Amino acid sequence: MAIADITNYILTHKSQYSLDALVEELRRAGYPEAEIQQAMTQERAGGVPDTQFSAPSFWMKAGQWLLGLVGGVALILLSCWLLFFVRLPFSFFRISGSGFIQILFFSLLSLVVPVAVYISMRKRSPYVARGFLSAVVLVFGILVLLMFVFLFIFGGRMGYII
Repeated sequence: MAIADITNYILTHKSQYSLDALVEELRRAGYPEAEIQQAMTQERAGGVPDTQFSAPSFWMKAGQWLLGLVGGVALILLSCWLLFFVRLPFSFFRISGSGFIQILFFSLLSLVVPVAVYISMRKRSPYVARGFLSAVVLVFGILVLLMFVFLFIFGGRMGYII
């Protein structure tokens, strides 16, 4: 911490005083010679003091993941809803054999958006990106489960052989 203080002191006052005068003032203030020399090395290397970052806590990671999960599910539902209304004017909509397949197609197509968000965010915010990816897996799993339930319940009535 003292090295960062020394480096900041040198960077702040080097335009007003010579480097020798600043070093002498630091010695009079009681800073150890080794820390002064290390701060001088940092100042010559670019003046960026070493900063220590702590790893995010479990709760911070879980919160970011949950944010990504909720955001991903909301984005998927919004894109499904928008794709449904884009498709609606082009045909009469009823849930039958081809209608169900079209709904499934548009729902799967709407999963592309969160995957694109995951790819773009995985470097900047990995836990939020993993939440988006979890949302894709969750929604896709629910869609597949609903498709099988729908086909088992209504498949025989519509002529599908399972």
